[in-house]
Amino acid sequence: MDDHAVVARLLRAAEPLTWWRRRLVARRCRRIFGSYWTDLAIDYPSNGAVDETGSVAAWFAAAMKGQEPQGPLDALMHRAYCELPPHKLLDGLCRELRLLRNAL
Repeated sequence: MDDHAVVARLLRAAEPLTWWRRRLVARRCRRIFGSYWTDLAIDYPSNGAVDETGSVAAWFAAAMKGQEPQGPLDALMHRAYCELPPHKLLDGLCRELRLLRNAL
């Protein structure tokens, strides 16, 4: 649920940007957090409330539509923290986070 809240915050921060930079932020979020959480934040932005209650409501709405969450190892962030030794994936995660920061 935290991934949904973080992605929703990032997408909200990108709203005043140009269309191509918003698209870049969404692409980086997909790489870092996975397409499930990014698409969920786009489709169900928690009615403006980015907190646990809003994330749970968005998750329930997606579940009722039949969207299944990804496994915990599908997103780069989770794979980077689960891999042993974590060198290659952590480097990739740091790169993606740096590029996301630069896009915002």
